[in-house]
Amino acid sequence: MDEGKEILYKFIEFKNNNISSVDQDEIIIDGINLVDIADMLEKNIDNLCDVPDSIIDKVITDAKIDDINFKKNIVQLRDLLVGKRNYNLFVKINKEYEKAFDTFKENLLKIINKKVPGAKNYIEIDKNLTQLKNGLDNHKLIKNFDFIESIAHEYDESNYENNMIKIYKYINEHNLKILNPPDIEFEDFNIEIEESEEFSEKIEEILNKFELDYRTLPNFLIKDLREMDSTLIYSTFETIKQNKAEDGGVLHLIPKENAVLRVVLLLYSSPSAIKYVVESLTTEEDGLDIDSLKILLNYNMSVFIDRVNDYFKPRNDDYLQIMDALKEFKINYKLLIKRNPLFMSQNYEMFKYTIQYCHEFGCEPKELINRCHKTLTINPTIIINNISVLLSHKVNMFNYFKSGKDDFNLIKVENLENILKQLIDKKTVKKYSFTNYDTINNIILNSVFKKARRNGEK
Repeated sequence: MDEGKEILYKFIEFKNNNISSVDQDEIIIDGINLVDIADMLEKNIDNLCDVPDSIIDKVITDAKIDDINFKKNIVQLRDLLVGKRNYNLFVKINKEYEKAFDTFKENLLKIINKKVPGAKNYIEIDKNLTQLKNGLDNHKLIKNFDFIESIAHEYDESNYENNMIKIYKYINEHNLKILNPPDIEFEDFNIEIEESEEFSEKIEEILNKFELDYRTLPNFLIKDLREMDSTLIYSTFETIKQNKAEDGGVLHLIPKENAVLRVVLLLYSSPSAIKYVVESLTTEEDGLDIDSLKILLNYNMSVFIDRVNDYFKPRNDDYLQIMDALKEFKINYKLLIKRNPLFMSQNYEMFKYTIQYCHEFGCEPKELINRCHKTLTINPTIIINNISVLLSHKVNMFNYFKSGKDDFNLIKVENLENILKQLIDKKTVKKYSFTNYDTINNIILNSVFKKARRNGEK
């Protein structure tokens, strides 16, 4: 083995042993590593949301913080940020909160460095060691010279220069072999190359109609333009180029500069899928709703896709079933599409199940959709899970849905169970003490987040 390479492997073993010998139990509280918390807080103050009381208490105790208002301020700031993340509350962080946060973060780092010196660097060290070993084992470029030099000093200060000369010699040869591979000689073959067009004649016609330079497209679209059945592609083209949108002529509703969207429609939709969407937006009284059609074309192309492909989920069937349901429930689908076009491409079976599940507790589908359309679009399981949580606290869901005073906020809350557990742990409420939804709503919204908002505005 090359001497420089052998030294690098010794460096890796040496540094790995150093890291593994460090006892990190001192900086782990309730299964949470303080280094992870410190990294989170350095990235964004909003991550204070995830800091539990046990770590706040630990910092106060170990750092001997004697400011009687410190804990109150840091806890209030955390609860305020929870409200911002989960409820989109307006947050104004005053100077007192900023000072408490800086104090907390500064003392957390001091505690980490005191208990396990250099602990914050371990993640970066491990990453560099992995990168170096990968370069040695898998014939990849080695570039982290500063890291290698730092280990060389630490490994053997007296032989630092000799070791680095050998290492640089090896790395230079190693990297040059990768950057300048030896020429490969091939045998001569007598091959006749048959010239062929880049695309079929039909595809060329489409590209000319689009006034499109295909080289500006992503590679996967170019590949499918070459390989897919040109007859199928052309049949869609003949539909979308029609003069009237009522006949499926929707091409003019997509801006010319959005070439990718036009090609996606061409490749992965079909004449029937396009016409079904057009028909679903057409009534005898008002004709075709061009505004909704334009919104779907430009912001939710998946409702037009019905061809199985590797890149986009076909949602045409889901869309048609959802649209039928909206009409049955007498929902103003035009307004819904305008406010939330992605609602129309969710999984229909999950949508249907959620609607039926809530209806078992007396919730009318129209009410649920109008009040919870964003949650239904993003993650409808939140609604189902939260109903189970509320039931476990003996909340009468029939009364909850019947009244709807809180605009169904409680069933839209992320991590509702954890929020309640935190309140119970703080003894703000007694376990299973809720007799109706008003109680739980007042506890969460009034006691925690309205209080946090007031504090933030001081």
